[in-house]
Amino acid sequence: NIKTSGTEMYYHWLIDNNYLNSSDVLDRFTELVRNYDTWRWSILGEKGIICKQVNDLFYLYGREKFIDWCITEIWEDSFPKLYESDELVLEIKQKEIDDYVEAKDKQLFVGNLCGRPCGIVFAEKYISELGNRLCQMHPEFDFVAIINMDGTVSYRTIRDDIDLGKDVAKLFGGGGHPKAAGSQISEEVRMEVIKEIFA
Repeated sequence: NIKTSGTEMYYHWLIDNNYLNSSDVLDRFTELVRNYDTWRWSILGEKGIICKQVNDLFYLYGREKFIDWCITEIWEDSFPKLYESDELVLEIKQKEIDDYVEAKDKQLFVGNLCGRPCGIVFAEKYISELGNRLCQMHPEFDFVAIINMDGTVSYRTIRDDIDLGKDVAKLFGGGGHPKAAGSQISEEVRMEVIKEIFA
């Protein structure tokens, strides 16, 4: 009953079609990605923290350095191994994320979208973590809508009785998964909002 991910499906496809042999280290890598992508890491306690840390390193170090780090550790059969410098950077980054979530929680306002109570906030970074943390902090909301003035709206929920892709995002020309979805804001709507703000 554990949800899968694109990485896990592709990994098994490569094995089933004899392009790759399975190994303990690749199994660990695939499980870690799946646990993060399906947000399962958040219920695994201490065992789940490494999933988030590896994802944070991807954003901190950039694509090329992160790929080099993963490949080196996979070849050395040590994935995922964090060094003291990694842990220090991650600690600083987590403090920044926590402060950001706290600040956005104070800016959150209550709305009703598609007949469901929701939290609405303007934000431009840490979208997944922000959305999930705000949902945990506010169980009275069915979901949280995160508006980025670049023209996108991200929807996040931790509930099982709503499909954000079908029940919300699709109505605004978007789509996505049951717990994470998104849609666009037209240029016309953005200009109307800006006019309203500065009228």
